[in-house]
Order: sequence, then C-alpha cells, then structure tokens
Amino acid sequence: VRMVHPTYGVISPAKIIPILEKNKMVSVVDFYVLELVCQTLKRWKDEGRVLLPISVNYSRVTLLENDIVERTKNVIEKYGVDKSLIEIEITETIGNMEQKKISEIAEKFIAAGVNLAIDDFGSKYSSLSTLSTVPFNVVKVDKSIINDLVINPRSQIIVEQIINICKQLNMKSVAEGIETERQWKEVKRLGFDLGQGYFFEKPISIKEFEEKTGRKTLCNKPYSGTEVIKDYGEEHLKTGKFIVYTSADSVFQIASHEDIVPLKELYSACEIARE
Repeated sequence: VRMVHPTYGVISPAKIIPILEKNKMVSVVDFYVLELVCQTLKRWKDEGRVLLPISVNYSRVTLLENDIVERTKNVIEKYGVDKSLIEIEITETIGNMEQKKISEIAEKFIAAGVNLAIDDFGSKYSSLSTLSTVPFNVVKVDKSIINDLVINPRSQIIVEQIINICKQLNMKSVAEGIETERQWKEVKRLGFDLGQGYFFEKPISIKEFEEKTGRKTLCNKPYSGTEVIKDYGEEHLKTGKFIVYTSADSVFQIASHEDIVPLKELYSACEIARE
C-alpha cells in the first residue's frame, strides 16, 4: 500500500507503517487492503478476467491479534475468493518475535488454506532458524542481497544456499528489488522461482494495471483453432512471461513453458506455436 500525498506524491510504506503501528491503526489498514483485494478478485472473476494471485502485507502488530486467522478467512470467504489466490506477506521483523508464536500462527494460516510468505528475508531480523520452525509457502529474499548480486560472489553463494533450502523445504523463492536486466539474468541463472522489482513495473493503481494488461479473459469453451504464444509488449519480453491467445477476446497468461501442458489438455485440436 502507498500513500498518495497531494504535495509530496507517492510515499513509501516504510515511512507510513511505523506511524500506523505506533498509533495502533495498522490493523485497520491491513484489513482494508485485504478487503479491497478480495473485492477486486471477485470483480475480475465476474468479468471473466484471468485471476492472478495477489499478496497482502500484514504488520507484525496485526499478526498478533487473537482472531487474525479467523478474520482473514472470513473476509476471503465473504467474497467467494479462492484462498489460493491470496498470499499473506509477513515482514521480516517477525524475527524478533518468539519463534513458537510465529510457528503457531503460520500453521493456522496454512491449515485455513491461506498461503504465507516471509518478506524481506535476509535483512535486519530474519535468520535461517525462522525457516526451520515456520512452514512458509514463499520466501522473498531482500533487496539488500539482490543489489550487488551481479558483482559479489559471496552474495551469489549465500543466495544459492537459500534457494536450495527453499527447494528442499518445498517453498517458492522470490528475488525482491530487481532494477536492472543484469540482475534479472543473474536471478534466473541462480534458479529463483520468481522475481519482482522496478525493472518490471513501478507501483501502479488497479485501474492502471487493468489498462496495461487489457481485457484478458479465460476461454470457457474448447477452442478448435491455432493457439499462438506471443511476447506481450516490452515489459513481458523482459520478464519472460507470455500470453496465449485463444481468440480475439480470450487469452491465457502463463509464466513458463511448463504451463503449456495443461493448456493442451484444456483445449482440443490446438497447435501451440511461438511467434
């Protein structure tokens, strides 16, 4: 979440969240964002758009509320959203909380069917002991490590080990703060599952996102023609993501060539080709 100030423009959450935590208002904002995300996913579903998972950040203050898991579950179910489309991100500052408490909360979230991610991993508070006790679904490696990944062999070694740990513990690894093409190439070489950062896109509004991605809908009937995978503009060319066009108005977004397999099963008599 970003604050848009009439004079100073977009203000980073790093400056807003501590004030909200201090004034015990952060939970209100966290649940406002969750509600807005669920409303948006429901609207996209009603419009027939492709549904993409969305991450929602929770402050550690919000996380410590007694009914946090139940409240989260109630909001998601209120809008009929598939829980797999919601990912709760917990900032790395949970590292200064009691490990047993963190683990209990995480297990409740996962038991409720909600994915859990640790954000900013490898920065101020977090440690490998957190990964040994908390069953996260996703580990997001902090920008401070990614910054010099291209030129620092020590950072590369550390990152390789984090990725290996994630694979063995069945957790997805995400590189945060990618700002250059060289960083993106190194992130892919090292084997991260996903990457994010200004290299792909700066923070934008829901409306801007919808305008950039266009009218992407899922074809709900078998398409008996030729499906073509195209690079969708310069940004998608950078990310390596593709769009599968099944008709003039219907597309299916995939992240890798492995995703082509279920498409072959879903659509009959189709030929998938790369242009």
